[in-house]
Amino acid sequence: MWPHNPSIVRRYAWVPLLCALLALGCASSAAQPAPEPTAPAEPTSDPTAQTVPPTVSLGQTFELAIGGAVVIAETGTQIMFSAVQEDSRCPARVNCIWAGRVSIAVEAQAPAADVESFTLATCCDSDAHEHAYASQRINLLGVTPPPGPPGQPIDEQDYRAKLVVSIT
Repeated sequence: MWPHNPSIVRRYAWVPLLCALLALGCASSAAQPAPEPTAPAEPTSDPTAQTVPPTVSLGQTFELAIGGAVVIAETGTQIMFSAVQEDSRCPARVNCIWAGRVSIAVEAQAPAADVESFTLATCCDSDAHEHAYASQRINLLGVTPPPGPPGQPIDEQDYRAKLVVSIT
């Protein structure tokens, strides 16, 4: 029988060693203490406190994540990147007839003016990538990240819009 066959014994001699290593690994991981739970963030003492967006100058290129905002120093206008409405760009490593485009929702509010919501897009004419509001021109320069391979959508929190604001 097989215990007396030297070739079989040599072939499976590693099995007891593997079992011992697995048992040792399980025992050492079981002996580690559980991590301490983290304390929840303390609420602010002023429930009406709001985060003040960063300030940029006219003509200065800036980048916003979805939900991000800036204030234009010279005019006090706040610009916010609200959402990606469309991303029909051609996936990486694919030959497409049309390159596609990204359309984003933007909100602007100048002091003593109503909030205005509008769409900016990376294609196809100048009217699509710029918008006039309160004597200012908001221009979409680009959207990142570039499209990935087919079947790999971009997570919403990864989008960044590159914009610049100038006087009309």
